[in-house]
Amino acid sequence: MFTKTYILQFFLLAGLFIATTISFGQKQRTVSDTQYFLCEADSIYNRFIKDLKSKSVDTIFTLHYDFDNGRVENSAFFIIWRDRGKGFVRQFVGCDSIKSDTTYADTTSIVEDYFSMNVYNTKGIIETDIIQSHGMGYTVVVQIMDLQYSHNVRDWQRNNALNPSDQRIQWIDLFEKKIGNPCLVE
Repeated sequence: MFTKTYILQFFLLAGLFIATTISFGQKQRTVSDTQYFLCEADSIYNRFIKDLKSKSVDTIFTLHYDFDNGRVENSAFFIIWRDRGKGFVRQFVGCDSIKSDTTYADTTSIVEDYFSMNVYNTKGIIETDIIQSHGMGYTVVVQIMDLQYSHNVRDWQRNNALNPSDQRIQWIDLFEKKIGNPCLVE
């Protein structure tokens, strides 16, 4: 049968697991949650994009760096837009509390790189020699007028790609060189 020590160790480990998950885990929507956005950052992200669209901005890129199944407190959001030929990037980090919010001007080259590298024309999944679920990475959505392109570039795909010259990976690498990613800073 179970000894007192075994039972005590079990509850101690279970409590530690629950406390760690609550403190450091990713945020997910529960089945009964009726909120439209998962966290405050999602709300800011969506309001800003609506504002840009209402101003008839011609090109909008959104990049979201996070887990593929939830949010962490240091999720990174990037909104890139081109208005009358000039490029801008707004980057903010956080979930329920925003840790940083920065806007960069003169980022036209990021948009130009995307099109000159023909990223929008790259189809299919990024082939790797492994498959991983629930890792960190980018979700990229590009909107030009009524056209929309989207793709995911997960960290495990970037690190294990059979074709590291895939344009989607190359563009994310170039983007990080130009803008950075505060989630990757140690």
